Amino acid sequence: TNWRYFFTEYARGRRLCNGGAGRRILVNCGGLVCVSYETHLRRFPGTMLTDMLTREGGQLTTKNYVFFDRHPFACVEILNAYRDGYVAHQPPHITPEVWQNELAYFRFDESTVKIEGLDMAFGNLEGDNDEDPLVHELFSEEKGKPQDGTLRLQFWKI
Repeated sequence: TNWRYFFTEYARGRRLCNGGAGRRILVNCGGLVCVSYETHLRRFPGTMLTDMLTREGGQLTTKNYVFFDRHPFACVEILNAYRDGYVAHQPPHITPEVWQNELAYFRFDESTVKIEGLDMAFGNLEGDNDEDPLVHELFSEEKGKPQDGTLRLQFWKI
């Protein structure tokens, strides 16, 4: 029996399971258990979960389960980033300080990951959102305004 060939084929089969997504990884963060796949967690080299999979002796090289005593909802957003390929704006249900700490803990920064709205999450903590286009669009008086010369415009002005 050629053991090297056997283990190589076994590893290949593990990578191809779940439609090519690889092993199923359970991430328990603060009591909230999330399921992700190995290919998703390998998406951002240099981040903590990728290093746990790829570095020799990493916790996820031999196990399919990891536990973090961290903010559970922030961990869900970070796992969504692994799945989607980018980090979205700072979630409204997580304070900016907690979000910044969780991104730093999981080693997400501009050198490893494209982070949208990073200035909103970190640099704009005073609440001055006047220059944010999304806030401007949501609270603009022109939003939903009918075209000139229509009956709907007369009712819209009321």
